[in-house]
Amino acid sequence: MRSATMGFAVLAVTCVLFAAVVIAQQAPMPARDTLPDGPRIFDSSRRGPSGRPIPGPQFRVVPMKGLSHPYALAFLSDGNMLITERAGRIRIVRNGVVDPVPIAGLPAIPNRNLQGLNDIALHPRFAENKWILYLLTDEDAGALLRIEPVRAATAAER
Repeated sequence: MRSATMGFAVLAVTCVLFAAVVIAQQAPMPARDTLPDGPRIFDSSRRGPSGRPIPGPQFRVVPMKGLSHPYALAFLSDGNMLITERAGRIRIVRNGVVDPVPIAGLPAIPNRNLQGLNDIALHPRFAENKWILYLLTDEDAGALLRIEPVRAATAAER
């Protein structure tokens, strides 16, 4: 009986060692956060119920590096973009390049779990007053959602 137990133990150790060798020889997984270097073109064409193609427009997606957990964006009249980052920053993108300095004037915003800076919208009279409205989740302050303004005159015009 003791030799049967010993044989089973040897078989188990052999299987574990074999599995370790097989796993060690597999190719490493590519990095998950790797973005393509250039724009990608996507086709929104689809097929109808009969199988005939229904043409749709193509759209171009340009990945941007230098952002941490981007959430929402707003387009300015000059073609630049404002992008929110969950950590509490609003970044401006000029000519496809992210400005390394975020827009100033936001309060401390929690950045844990799914709390943080979320949506963004331009005030209807943004051209006159430079107000940006942003939405944040802050359960610590007793509010699930808050909408607050920030004046972006200096940041959007730099």
